[in-house]
Amino acid sequence: MSTVNIVTEDRVVVVGGEAINADFIFPSNLWAIQWDGLQGHAEWTDGPNTELTAADVDTYVTQWTDAKAAEEAVEDAEVLAESLRVKTYIELRTAAYPDMEEQLDMQYWDTINGTSTWLDLVTSIKTTYPKGA
Repeated sequence: MSTVNIVTEDRVVVVGGEAINADFIFPSNLWAIQWDGLQGHAEWTDGPNTELTAADVDTYVTQWTDAKAAEEAVEDAEVLAESLRVKTYIELRTAAYPDMEEQLDMQYWDTINGTSTWLDLVTSIKTTYPKGA
């Protein structure tokens, strides 16, 4: 089992070095838990520290695992929502244009060679992503 550190006042459970802040359920007189993966103790507000077993800590690890899964589900939903969001024509055009240095280089060589590479590219992008679309 991983290390587990809890300070109830902060409502944070740290498992294996990863902290999750959630509405964990603790006994009202529990101050903290320290578990090194093999042994540990509970610190109480109204009495001496007590030794813990892995079974004592499992409840908090389960709560942490559930909270982590819920946190990841929210993150996944946010990523999905962003990927489904319709991008504006400005965002699409911005992503399609080459960087300014490359555009200036295209304009320079168009002037030297009498070509219209840059103008053709810009026209193509504006046609592909028309204003207001």
